[in-house]
Amino acid sequence: MCNQKLIGAQRFNAAWGGDAGIEAERPWEFISPRDYNGHGTHTSSTAGGNHGVAATGAAAAFGSISGMAPQARVAMYKALWSTQDASTASGFTSDLVAAIDQAVADGVDVINYSISGTTTNFLEPVQVAYLFAADAGVFVACSAGNSGPTTSTVAHPGPWLTTVAAGTHNRNGEGSVTLLNGTTYSGASVATAVGPAPLIDSTAAGLTGADPTAVSLCFAAVDNGGAPALDPAKVAGKIVVCDRGINARVNKSLAVQQAGGVGMILLNTGPNSLNADFHFVPTVHLSDAVRAAVHAYASPRASRRAARCAPATATC
Repeated sequence: MCNQKLIGAQRFNAAWGGDAGIEAERPWEFISPRDYNGHGTHTSSTAGGNHGVAATGAAAAFGSISGMAPQARVAMYKALWSTQDASTASGFTSDLVAAIDQAVADGVDVINYSISGTTTNFLEPVQVAYLFAADAGVFVACSAGNSGPTTSTVAHPGPWLTTVAAGTHNRNGEGSVTLLNGTTYSGASVATAVGPAPLIDSTAAGLTGADPTAVSLCFAAVDNGGAPALDPAKVAGKIVVCDRGINARVNKSLAVQQAGGVGMILLNTGPNSLNADFHFVPTVHLSDAVRAAVHAYASPRASRRAARCAPATATC
């Protein structure tokens, strides 16, 4: 459905064999310009989202947010088709070029291409398509890709387009975990407060027969062949201690949410970044330096002792 913001939407899948090819190869996908993966929605909102929109969900801590060009109108050209778990999407060069050419023919002023590409070949079809787009007066912004920081890792080297790289900054959301024994640990978080609430170590929170690795790493059903790893009877109403590793950080909090948990303490297992992600339940991400102490406090034996005296609790 188009409106005053979204003024056009088309799909490109000829190289797949058209709609029938998508239905055969990726039957979960929308046979339309609708975004199954979420990446296109994310990038178009960043580029042209309205001004001063109240953030919702886990992002509510940021207040209101705005796109880079709030008064811009958006036309979507879908040429990538998602995997079922939405972890990635792919397509054919011919469909990508067809989408670029159609956008130029439609008279767009700017093309945002948040897809990586060649780092060396100026005659690659997408680069040539953008040469013609630039010749038609279209400003082209392309992603530099996710490689680096070594030399020759920037994608889209053509001088007729603008290649945009992501950057880092020294700002991060900060939060803390306070245990009932009075110890407070600081980490990364953009969560609202939760607790005090009972604390449980993930190793004590698994379903009977669940893989121990899936339990300790708080695998959500999507990470575990469709089967949950955490037991709602053990997790409901509690803050769960989970180790970092293998599955996505936010999927760990998804597993906690799906099991009825109210919060999560995410622990690095070695030196690594602390990330204030948007989680499914309030979460604080702590460093490996405090991992042993937090696990010891939340261990099954400690929890049993605490349950008789002072329940092991945490405030996130």
